[in-house]
Order: sequence, then structure tokens, then C-alpha cells
Amino acid sequence: MNKAENITPFNPCSIAQDQISHVAKGFGQEHATRDFIHLPMRDYQFSIPVRSVDGSDKVLLGNRIQHNDAHGPCRSGVRFHIQKSVDILNTIAKWMTWQSTVVDIHLG
Repeated sequence: MNKAENITPFNPCSIAQDQISHVAKGFGQEHATRDFIHLPMRDYQFSIPVRSVDGSDKVLLGNRIQHNDAHGPCRSGVRFHIQKSVDILNTIAKWMTWQSTVVDIHLG
């Protein structure tokens, strides 16, 4: 077995789940509360039909995830990349919620 086979792939979704579980347990949160915190409040999925420069028609798919608006309106980031999964977008939304809450910026 070579050294590269021993490396665990970077998984931001798993890291975010572990972080919130660890902190919630430290605050004595119940299991149902931890489950609620993991899930986004809203996940908008949409499609946009476009015509390319070459004249071909395509349908682009998109998502907007609002993790939690308890601390204020949801902050939004824009990600345009074919390889970004909904899980990655969900993780980014979670981290934005926690970041805003920890530094007391009133954005969800």
C-alpha cells in the first residue's frame, strides 16, 4: 500500500456535520435539535433555459440554499461550477450561518 492510499479524501460535508454535532453535544442539545440544525430551512431548485452562442438550447440547473434565518436574513453566495454538488452548497450555507452568528452579524 502506498502513501497516497492512506490519505482520507477531504469531505467538507462530513466535517461540517461533525463540527455541529460536537458543539451541540457540548451545549447539551437534544438529538432532535441537532438534527434540525443540520438541515437547511429552504432549498430552492430551479432550471433556466438558455440558448448558447452556437445556437443550441440547454437547460441549466441551479440551487439556492438558505440554512437558517433565526439570526437575521439569509446571506447568499453565488457559486457557478458544474462540479459543485448540493451537499457542498448546503455545507457552505451552514458555515455562513455559523460564521455570522459567532461574530454577531445579523445575517442567517
